[in-house]
Amino acid sequence: MNSFEQILTSRFPNNQITPITFEDELFFLIDFTKEKGIKVLITSSFHVYQMSVPEKLNGFEFGQLYFCIPEYWDLTDPENPEIRWLFEWLNRITTYTINNNTWLGDGHTYNCTKYGKQLSTTIRQDHLFISNPIFLEDELTPIELADKTIHFWALIPIFGDEMDYKQGKGTVKLKKKFLTKGVTEKLDEYRQTSLKTRWNFF
Repeated sequence: MNSFEQILTSRFPNNQITPITFEDELFFLIDFTKEKGIKVLITSSFHVYQMSVPEKLNGFEFGQLYFCIPEYWDLTDPENPEIRWLFEWLNRITTYTINNNTWLGDGHTYNCTKYGKQLSTTIRQDHLFISNPIFLEDELTPIELADKTIHFWALIPIFGDEMDYKQGKGTVKLKKKFLTKGVTEKLDEYRQTSLKTRWNFF
């Protein structure tokens, strides 16, 4: 058991934590079905990388990424095309961040369309939005260690119009739209865009 798994086990002693390997990368699946009706698929080693963040974000150099998935999704076979994309995008974003010596945080977005028209056959969104925990705000508070603070950031699938709105209006206003529509990091195959009509600047 590595140190981060020990940390998770200590924080969530009553929750099952299952290691899952995909393409030689280790992930952890945390079972919150009793408390929240969801499971969390989380990276295991991204927190080792120290990001070069802007000065105003000192203290946010370390973190882990996660997807919040419905309890009935079966992740026992990572090669299943219906769930493979979860592992692929956790890998892509962490690898991109490390290889390019860059950083990520709340409000960052990723255009996924170069890999397909939508994330999966059931998740129709085609962009990913990085967010501080919303649905899991109480559970995934930062982990304080002697030499670092490990933050948790959710990957939230969003639609193209939401991406455009965020680019034009900003993260805060998009999150207000999410709040109004009850959108959180919990994946929902039936979610519609949080924008009623096409937005504009005027």
